[in-house]
Amino acid sequence: MKRAETPAGGACRQTSARPETMRERDIANFTRQLATMLKAGLPMSCALETMSRGQGSMIVNRMLTDIRCKIEGGSSLFAALETCPVPFDPFYLQIVRAGEQTGTLDILLGRLASQLECTLALKGRIKSMLYHPALTIIVALGMIAIVFPGLFFPVTLFLAILIASTWGFFSARKTSRDFRMGVDRLLLDIPVFGKVARDNAIARWSRSMSTAYFSGMPLIETMGLLDGVTGNHVYDRACRHIQSALEHGDTLFQAVRAARVFPEMVLQTITVGESTGKLDSALDKLAEYHEREVDLRIATITSLIPRLIIIVLGILIGFLLISFYSGRATSVLDLPGL
Repeated sequence: MKRAETPAGGACRQTSARPETMRERDIANFTRQLATMLKAGLPMSCALETMSRGQGSMIVNRMLTDIRCKIEGGSSLFAALETCPVPFDPFYLQIVRAGEQTGTLDILLGRLASQLECTLALKGRIKSMLYHPALTIIVALGMIAIVFPGLFFPVTLFLAILIASTWGFFSARKTSRDFRMGVDRLLLDIPVFGKVARDNAIARWSRSMSTAYFSGMPLIETMGLLDGVTGNHVYDRACRHIQSALEHGDTLFQAVRAARVFPEMVLQTITVGESTGKLDSALDKLAEYHEREVDLRIATITSLIPRLIIIVLGILIGFLLISFYSGRATSVLDLPGL
């Protein structure tokens, strides 16, 4: 398969197409910039050309060139993105198609950009909460191995086992659906951390639902596209159950309640939104509430983590020292004449 590429100041030429990966941050920036330029009244082709001039990433630049050539060849933005070497998820594509069909592409791209930015912010805060303690523990253990040369081997072995176990855990979670379902279900039951995971999933679900509802997308189709959006397999499965219930004639409130994973506040918000005809606004408020809850809980956890690290390191250092000196004492007692 071939794709079009436009050299600076030249016509489109054909180059081989191959799948490329692009960071979520780049997709969010692309969406925000395109929404802003379309809202300002720039034609699609001009907006894409302007965006490509300021790009430092070759992947993003090639994507923009590819899309612009297809737009100039008569394709819609939806068709151009659908066949783009950089894969866009089905939810993103359907929002773009709805925007083109209703003439509200700039508005929907703006909402989509806000959703992507909020999701990235939530992911960043959660990763920061997890990465900093892990890095602190690894550095502390490395310092122990340097200060106490006799502990170098046990500390190195412990770190190797820890790193290998972590890599194996995340690899299994990524490749095995059953394993990830079990882990995600267990995560929701862990005190404090489970609440963070639940609030994060509900916030992402609410944002996506609000954007899809505002676009005019049917609820049944929306639920089919939300699989994978929440970041938790338990809630992804709930979306499939809700879709099935909607297909059997249930209201959104009835379908969400039957899923049994959403708190009462979500059910009440949906009831109010459906009765007033402002479900998108109600879901936006719901997402904002749960995002604030995530922030508050992460701040609480972050304030407790240094104390927990000190306790864990103290126990670990004590164990290693006892093991080390007990081995030394045994060696001394085994000397001839003792």
